[in-house]
Amino acid sequence: MSGIAQYRRARILGWAGSILFLVLAVIVPVGYFCVRWEHEKAISRLQASHDAREVSHLIAQQGDDWREYIQGATFALFEHMGDGPASVWILQDSHGAAVIRLDMFHSHLKDVLLQYGYVASSPVLQNGVPVATVAVHVSPEAALGVAAWLALLSLLPCGLLVTSLHAWPVRVVGRARATVSALTLTDATTGLPNRVAVGKFLTSALEGTHYRGDKIGVILLDLLRFRDINDLYGKEAADRILKQVGERLSRHLHISEQLASMGGDEFMLLVPAITSVDQAAEAAERLAAVLAAPFSVGVERVVLTPRLGIAVSETAEETAEVLLQQAALALRAVKSENASGLSTRVWHVYNPTSDAGPLIRRQMKEDLSRALQEKQLRLVYQPQVNLLTGQITGAEALLRWNHPVRGNVPPDVFIPAAEEAELIVEIGAFVLWEACAQAAQWPDITMAINVSPLQFQQPDFVTSIRVALEAFNLPPHRLEIEITENMLLQRTEESLAKVAQLRALGVRIVIDDFGIGYANIGMLRRFRFNKIKIDRSFISDLAHDPQARSIVRAVVEVGRAMGATINAEGVEDEEQNRLLRVDGCQEVQGYLHGRPMMAADFKRRLLENRQRPAEPAVLSVVEITAA
Repeated sequence: MSGIAQYRRARILGWAGSILFLVLAVIVPVGYFCVRWEHEKAISRLQASHDAREVSHLIAQQGDDWREYIQGATFALFEHMGDGPASVWILQDSHGAAVIRLDMFHSHLKDVLLQYGYVASSPVLQNGVPVATVAVHVSPEAALGVAAWLALLSLLPCGLLVTSLHAWPVRVVGRARATVSALTLTDATTGLPNRVAVGKFLTSALEGTHYRGDKIGVILLDLLRFRDINDLYGKEAADRILKQVGERLSRHLHISEQLASMGGDEFMLLVPAITSVDQAAEAAERLAAVLAAPFSVGVERVVLTPRLGIAVSETAEETAEVLLQQAALALRAVKSENASGLSTRVWHVYNPTSDAGPLIRRQMKEDLSRALQEKQLRLVYQPQVNLLTGQITGAEALLRWNHPVRGNVPPDVFIPAAEEAELIVEIGAFVLWEACAQAAQWPDITMAINVSPLQFQQPDFVTSIRVALEAFNLPPHRLEIEITENMLLQRTEESLAKVAQLRALGVRIVIDDFGIGYANIGMLRRFRFNKIKIDRSFISDLAHDPQARSIVRAVVEVGRAMGATINAEGVEDEEQNRLLRVDGCQEVQGYLHGRPMMAADFKRRLLENRQRPAEPAVLSVVEITAA
């Protein structure tokens, strides 16, 4: 019978038994009270009749003056009242006046209960004529007292029985919980502690290191190509081998070590109270040696190939989860080395310098998600300047992340992590809305934003652009969407359709980092860009590399032919600025003209630039000759 069925049956029987015992506990004293009360009323009726006859005899002897003599004569009648149930005895004349009243005992409870008691009366006759009445009052006090004791004596054992009956389901639940707990903490295939139990005893072992000052080692063991055994011999045979692996490893453990199954063909060994990595490595070599002997699958022999990843606690702040992550990264590293032929060793100790890449990326993804929620991301703006007039014509919105612990994280570090975590779409939406909101406050200049390939491929990308423009009442021609060459090579027709939709919307299309990808003249003709941005690598070599300058000149000529603005990125000195002006470049940006800055600083820079009159640049004779 299942634990749930046992619990339900125990609950039903418990309530049924409780009701039965409680009914019995009530019936016994109530029944006793009813029987005794009827008995006492019957006796009081007999007593009233007997006393009335006795008093009638006395009155007959005294004649009309019986009131003067009856009081002393009737005391003999009261001697037997102590043995009866009567509480009050009253002799009343024919007018209802009390001639004699005798209270057998007096108490406050009796006074209260007398009004709920019983009165038995009988007439007193003189010559056959009623001259008085004998009334016997009976209080239920005595019957109630005994019934109360009976109720108490009945409820005590009944209460114990009821408590026992209700404790039964609790015991059933306790046994069920113990069974479930054991199943929850045990691997069904090997009988070893499972992943849930691992977290518990690793945490306990780490707490012990705080007091002893030592370390613990965590070893993850994985069986290479174990899935092949599953495919060749079936799941039942594979489970039997795993059970044999667990049994063999268990026989070769030291007394303080703890083995567990992490699920599938992965095992974990806890090596407590160590002082160096070498002790954990020795345990790993021991496990590998134990598994060197073949295992039996029917009549066949199977040789397993183990690989082990080792992590050792170094600080008191480390957690069980971190140690398991480190051991998993070490296991991945040794398997990768084996697969690439770099090494044939069977174990690897976690190295934070070389193995922490996946862990850092995972933490980066979690931090990025939190950064979006806590608004840690911000935009800075770099001026785009007309090379001939010196006037600021636009701004490029650049994303920055000020991490609360790491500080400023470079975009080339967190942008790939955001793309891998597919957070880039949400981040791109944030950039779009922030940039449009800011552009609406700066009239007459364009705002350029970069979009990622994943964001550009979203079905609602064009719609999101239109909604943002309408939300801030920003003219479409003041927004520039920067896309890279490689983005256009993916799903070319779909990309061409989106670019056409953006152009129809009025948004300017910019090809970013031109010259380092695979774009060609034909692509420039098909997509009809409004602006071409020459990659900074050509600008940095402009003064000393004739080939770089020839490429820049060619791009300028192509841009002129297609009616596109040419922008040079990364301009850092006056020589680069002069050469670009000579070669006919129209727009530049870089540290020479302004570093990326906060919105308030950009606004101040823009006002200063507007107050300075534009002065057309005049080419010198030397520059004209060089051109």
